[in-house]
Amino acid sequence: MKSSTSLSFLFSLILLLAVSSCKKDEATSEFSNKYPVFISLNTLSYAELGSALSQGTFVTIRPKTTDKGTQIFISNGVSEQAYTLPADDYRSFRFGLGGLIVGTNYMGDPLAFDLSCPNCDRAEYRLTVSTNGMTTCGHCHIVYNLNNYGFIENTEHNTIHSEPRGLYRYHADINPAVVHVYN
Repeated sequence: MKSSTSLSFLFSLILLLAVSSCKKDEATSEFSNKYPVFISLNTLSYAELGSALSQGTFVTIRPKTTDKGTQIFISNGVSEQAYTLPADDYRSFRFGLGGLIVGTNYMGDPLAFDLSCPNCDRAEYRLTVSTNGMTTCGHCHIVYNLNNYGFIENTEHNTIHSEPRGLYRYHADINPAVVHVYN
């Protein structure tokens, strides 16, 4: 009986240590529901989206209301193009906090992340995406690795956040016909 109690205590202790040792600075395999996300774009209608099919390449998609109406801006790191969205699409689409980063990592996995820094957690603190799959917050200077599922790559210049976390990640289906991102 005593051995059963000791074993139960040991198991509880190991479980407690495992749960409490998770770092907040790591991205997880879980998908975020913090901000609503839903887009479905035809890759043939938006030329820059074709880049998202190439391994290690990411594009950004962000909405903006201009004098021409509601538009989305899609950038593949080489060029940025503004597209006017049909009113029905704009009303039904949700772009997360600050827009989206969509692409395929080096292992061929389709990925989507929020374009805003999850640690600053404000729409105006959008990330800068480089062609090597790294993205940086200009406000807190945290560097994230898109090819490694949004994990933090470098925090040495971060002086704002004591326990930073990885990027907000969303479900993504990317193929030659459509880019579909959702919670």
